Amino acid sequence: MSILGAMSTAISGLNAQSRAMGHISDNIANSQTVGFKRIDTRFEALITQSNAFVHQPGGVSADPYYANGVQGSIQQGDVPTHMAVAGQGLFAVTRGVQAPSPIAAAPPAQDFPLYFTRAGDFERNADGYLVNNASYFLM
Repeated sequence: MSILGAMSTAISGLNAQSRAMGHISDNIANSQTVGFKRIDTRFEALITQSNAFVHQPGGVSADPYYANGVQGSIQQGDVPTHMAVAGQGLFAVTRGVQAPSPIAAAPPAQDFPLYFTRAGDFERNADGYLVNNASYFLM
């Protein structure tokens, strides 16, 4: 193995540890935000390629693993329209509405795509519809 190969292997290890520390830092910085989901690190070994003429050193890489399927803690709040989903599931929301109807239970959304979120910070708007802090309507 050449000096360059040895340095390449060592640098890949340092780079992988640096990425893992970055994931930990992101977790600490975002731990108190709404809908926080942690990022884990998955280390992968890079296999060497060697034959009679070529030897490429191995190394390691660190890839993020998003733990989006993990249930966070549910806390009771003071706002009666704030909701949470326990277990699997998402809230269906849409961006816009057509002409508001005072008797409609939910805003008509034939031409608007559905989006999904786990954040349930809904409030009633001026027309009586439940909207979240990003102005998406609860379906």
